[in-house]
Amino acid sequence: MLALGLLFACTTAPAPESVVSPVPEPGVDGTVAPSPGESLAGTGPFGIQLGDWEGRFATQGGPLRFRMRVDSGCRTTLMVAGQEIEAFAQCEANTLSVRFPPYLGSLTATIGEGGDTLLGQYDFQRSGEWHHLPFEASRALEPVWIAPPEGAPATLSLQVDGKSTVLLETREHEGRTYASVSAPTGDWGPLEGGWTPEGLELSGFDGSHAFLVKLAPDDAGRMVGTVWSRDADGKPLVETEEQADLDGWNDLDLASVDFTGLSLPRIGGATEPLPTDRPRIVHLTGSWCPNCNDAAPVIEALARDFPEVVVLGLSWEAGAPPGKADRQIQRFNDRHGVSHAMYRLDAAPPFLDPVPAWPTTLFVRADGTVQAAHVGFLGPSTGTRHTALVERMRSEAGKLAGRSGG
Repeated sequence: MLALGLLFACTTAPAPESVVSPVPEPGVDGTVAPSPGESLAGTGPFGIQLGDWEGRFATQGGPLRFRMRVDSGCRTTLMVAGQEIEAFAQCEANTLSVRFPPYLGSLTATIGEGGDTLLGQYDFQRSGEWHHLPFEASRALEPVWIAPPEGAPATLSLQVDGKSTVLLETREHEGRTYASVSAPTGDWGPLEGGWTPEGLELSGFDGSHAFLVKLAPDDAGRMVGTVWSRDADGKPLVETEEQADLDGWNDLDLASVDFTGLSLPRIGGATEPLPTDRPRIVHLTGSWCPNCNDAAPVIEALARDFPEVVVLGLSWEAGAPPGKADRQIQRFNDRHGVSHAMYRLDAAPPFLDPVPAWPTTLFVRADGTVQAAHVGFLGPSTGTRHTALVERMRSEAGKLAGRSGG
């Protein structure tokens, strides 16, 4: 089986597309979140109270908190650290059902008698198997955060489980702490929370990424704690002086890519040989992978803006049967407007086995030599790091196209 290689990889399959309304994101780039909107008044179907809610998943580390808003018609929106992510929701038979595209994850909860509580579960897929996480929500009952202690660090290098080092960057805004976590092969999505008498608590849920982080100083003043991801066991976090290697460029010992004799099933077409005589961008992806969904619009922009280069998406669908895998890839293509060639991988590609992380992107010259390679993908929540990665990818595509710059 292919090695996933992603830190706390979320293995879920896709659903119909979501609607994301971007607003200024509180992060490490100096922007701030907008002030909370005015709460809605009244009730919706089956007496559900309209307005702002606090959702909570029951993880092993305690409640993983996130904010949501219920509007008329049961329209439900996730409030994710300065972004609004609209989900597909409906009320029926005293039940609120919410799906979170682009992943096959959903909430099903019973509406309480007073319309101000929800109790149910979050269902999601990992490695082809369904998992269930208890869920509850109440009307705008947010914890009261205290002021950060004097000298609280805004940037922390943290070692996860004694292995990879990640970079946690925080920003305070209107009594809340917003954070992004950059990992060697991707990011954890936006987090928010605040300081308590016990330490720093951060959590976030955007329909796929779901993390709860708790940190506190030890006797030596070093920040230590734990991170939980959905149903996963907690992994220890320890502050370290080691700097996280977040570059991701040319981390592969791969000098060339040989497509000779390699044929793959093309989505929407027949099995065909891969091109061997043109400059090409080879993007190893999967519809189940959160960071792959973050990367999809960037890769599609490269295909559009650099027609001199062949862009090839090779998608592994976490062991799904061929028919199901093809449908998942097609939905992924439709959701992100993918026009470049997409192929189905049923096993690790012979030129890169195992795949170190999803996604991995190779910039390959016409003679098959590798000009550059990037492992993982830093999403928009990482701010300037995401911007720098996109600029570098465009630069590498420009070189393949024979242009002076991207």
